[in-house]
Amino acid sequence: MTSRTGRNEAAAGAAAFTLMEFILVMGLLATVMAISAPSLARFFRQRRLDDEAGRFVALTEYGRNEAVSKGAPMRVWIDTAEQRYGLKPVPGFPTGAGDRREYRLHPEVRLVADEGNDALPDGPHDVIEFTPDGMPAAGGLAALAFEDRHERRLVVALTDDGWGYECREPADAGRDRTGGGAGRR
Repeated sequence: MTSRTGRNEAAAGAAAFTLMEFILVMGLLATVMAISAPSLARFFRQRRLDDEAGRFVALTEYGRNEAVSKGAPMRVWIDTAEQRYGLKPVPGFPTGAGDRREYRLHPEVRLVADEGNDALPDGPHDVIEFTPDGMPAAGGLAALAFEDRHERRLVVALTDDGWGYECREPADAGRDRTGGGAGRR
């Protein structure tokens, strides 16, 4: 049927979605979101932990580079009570202004001692010192763990060659902490 304006009303109605089609599509989208939401949430949780551990490794690389370029030792420090960490020059060496760096951990991530290492004391303390040749000084921290509120851990450990630090999965990442089934959380 043709309207007064000359448009064919049957053809105009065929180009639009019906209410039933719209409800069906919205139902499918809601189902897909409900299925994928837990995976997305887990992904973003893991990103926070990966980002914090990666930022700490980047800070150690920066500290090593600064020690070499300025010819002065640099120290990486952590404060477990305040959940922050940073970099500072060793007192008594001329390094210039602005060499101090400080970072605060995401509220859902915390610093913990890696299994097999002594507990981390509360308050600020130096954990790594880079000598002017870029080598980590003897007696520095061999490994440090970052843990999220779901107890997933990433370990920042001294590399095999001893010149830097890298992120690693904990040694027991492949097994359940309760001693039960296998698999990664």
